[in-house]
Amino acid sequence: PALEVVKSADEEAVDLGETIHYHLAIENTGNVDLHDVDVTDAAAPDCGDDPVFDLAVDASTVVDCTYTPVAADVGEYPNTAQVDSDRTGPVDSNEVVVTVGEPLAVALSADEEHVIAGETIHYHLDLHNTSALTLTGIDIAAPSVPDCAAQVVADLAPDEEVT
Repeated sequence: PALEVVKSADEEAVDLGETIHYHLAIENTGNVDLHDVDVTDAAAPDCGDDPVFDLAVDASTVVDCTYTPVAADVGEYPNTAQVDSDRTGPVDSNEVVVTVGEPLAVALSADEEHVIAGETIHYHLDLHNTSALTLTGIDIAAPSVPDCAAQVVADLAPDEEVT
């Protein structure tokens, strides 16, 4: 008895709040029919939502599933799945890595290029929500620029910018 599991994703990169679409190609490469074939994927829980199934010799199937990343997933998001049956041990898929983008682009600029000690510098802080989610309660922390640190942006809709 033998199983082969190949995982793929439609996306190489997503913004926070966008959905990753996974596909698991599962094939019975052994010489006996497999029963109670079960998929688990801790990092994309709906991959294991399908009921268990049977897989005849040389038969294959594709299980489609999705995952919507959360803030803790920003950066490289690796994912593998595992398939088991009544006649095999657990078989791990290949690892698929999708990049989850930072939800907020921040740019700091100043009106003045040069100042003399004691002169005022006029800063501008630009925030751009690059995610598919509305960001709420954005606290601005700039200890070296006290006027900026005392501000809060209540809500920032997807693709919205504020200065």
